[in-house]
Amino acid sequence: MKDNDTLVLLNDVVGNKNGALIEIKDAKNAIVDFNGHSIINNNTGTGSKGIEIGNPKNSDGTSTIINSSSMLSVIKAFIPARFYSQDSRDKNKVVFDGDIALETTGTQSIELGGGAI
Repeated sequence: MKDNDTLVLLNDVVGNKNGALIEIKDAKNAIVDFNGHSIINNNTGTGSKGIEIGNPKNSDGTSTIINSSSMLSVIKAFIPARFYSQDSRDKNKVVFDGDIALETTGTQSIELGGGAI
């Protein structure tokens, strides 16, 4: 993805990965539209994530997770959602909009790395 792009899910994303099933790096103002679909990471390791979005270095931005559908979307993993900035001095604002449930198989639903607010 590039800056200001939108990723629209066309199907559920299901896997078993000790990492993020969807990982977006270095895309300022990234938008992910779940479109009524879900992300399910069946790996129970501590590195298991549903979605991870990183803001590029030297820029403030917004990471947006939306669900444009009336159907509930679910993000399920040890850590369902992780957001961060490449540099802790940069701000990465996080926005959720629509019917989205976060289900954790661990102890936290959202992980905010350096710069995420």
